[in-house]
Amino acid sequence: MYRQKQLFLLVGDILLVMFATWMAFFIRFGYFFPPSRDLAQVSILTVGIYLTFLYIFDLYGFHLHKSWEDNVLRHLMVALLAAGPTVFCSWYLPLWSYRRDLWFIQTILIFTLTFLWRSFYLPYVFRPTGPKKEKVLILGSEKAGHLLYEWVQRANMPFQIMGFLDDDPILMGRSMNGAAVLGTTSQMFEIGQRIGVKTAIIGITREKRPELIHKVLEAKLKGWNIRDIIKDYERSTGRVPVEYIHDEWFLLAEGFYLLKTSMLQKLKRLTDITFAAFLLIVSSPILLITALAIHLDSAGPVIFRQVRVGKDGKTFELLKLRSMHLNAEENGVAWAQKNDARITRVGRLIRYLRIDEIPQMVNVLRGEMSLIGPRPERPEFVSQLESKIPYYSVRHCIKPGITGWAQIKYPYGSSVSDALHKLEYDLYYVKNMTPLLDFEICLKTIGVMLFGQGAR
Repeated sequence: MYRQKQLFLLVGDILLVMFATWMAFFIRFGYFFPPSRDLAQVSILTVGIYLTFLYIFDLYGFHLHKSWEDNVLRHLMVALLAAGPTVFCSWYLPLWSYRRDLWFIQTILIFTLTFLWRSFYLPYVFRPTGPKKEKVLILGSEKAGHLLYEWVQRANMPFQIMGFLDDDPILMGRSMNGAAVLGTTSQMFEIGQRIGVKTAIIGITREKRPELIHKVLEAKLKGWNIRDIIKDYERSTGRVPVEYIHDEWFLLAEGFYLLKTSMLQKLKRLTDITFAAFLLIVSSPILLITALAIHLDSAGPVIFRQVRVGKDGKTFELLKLRSMHLNAEENGVAWAQKNDARITRVGRLIRYLRIDEIPQMVNVLRGEMSLIGPRPERPEFVSQLESKIPYYSVRHCIKPGITGWAQIKYPYGSSVSDALHKLEYDLYYVKNMTPLLDFEICLKTIGVMLFGQGAR
């Protein structure tokens, strides 16, 4: 259902952008001109550019952002940034006879139509009252079962939880977050028949008893739909629930293509070298100007070197433009905080714009990092986090990255709890990495950078 809604939104955008292209001509000249090859090329180009920028600015989720002002700003940024390459093409592709003075009218039309499309129409089309939800039972009422119940409610999943099944006699009849424990797993068929349920979600992630496995298998062979909490959670949230996986999950889970496909590793390395070299050359004027500003703003070296943990737990020196005062950690190692007094005036700006990360392209060229992957952490924090978070070391099975899935999905973290949430995103990336996912992260990173999300 989610994909169908997403496709509907995409088709609406395509039609609106093409409509704006035609209407721009009508507003300018007072009549429509007949279809032509030039108009078709202009329409296709404009649609492609605008869809890309709508995606970059996270406008393909079925939600409105935090405020009306934020939505206006995002649509305005899409219109302004997308107009640039379309105008450039109209000036430098002489085969087109499409009038260049139409781009301004078209940009205003697209901004207005796409904003109204999401702000007024979508909330009605995708209101919560949808198709009838599937009735389900949750097997297990402990911590994982509670997580599953809360996740289904919060995410508005197409499930109606009728209750829990648990083999602990003390829990019989007890209400858990609004749903009661209806009986034991051995009574699954009788309870299911009584309340009209033939779907069960396994909310037990560890130590599945042989009797439970046998009962679940029997139910599956009788036509029950058996779902797994980890797979459903991963598919819907883009995260792997770290607290509910175990060694067996790593052995049997599908994916992890980057770890076992040498061709994919070579392709990723070639992409890293090509784009890192290109970005380093293109950004060299910005680096020079920033280096001068850092030198004039505060005492100390322009380039800051810091030991980080990389692939297979090996350490390396990460390069950044210095954004803190000299001797900022004389009182000990600490995560950066909001409004951190250690950050210089120039440092605050370059952190917001992510300019301080540009020297890490050198780390990429050296092979110590990748463009995309889990962010490298400091050894002092790694030892602390590995002792408190299960499977934290798994993120070191691939090269760390300048940006990553966790960076576009979760704000800046400065606690063990934040590190746990980011690890869930990192594990999802390690498990599901593909060139297409890397491309998606690159596009989303642009939107994150332009809005300064997560910077401290």
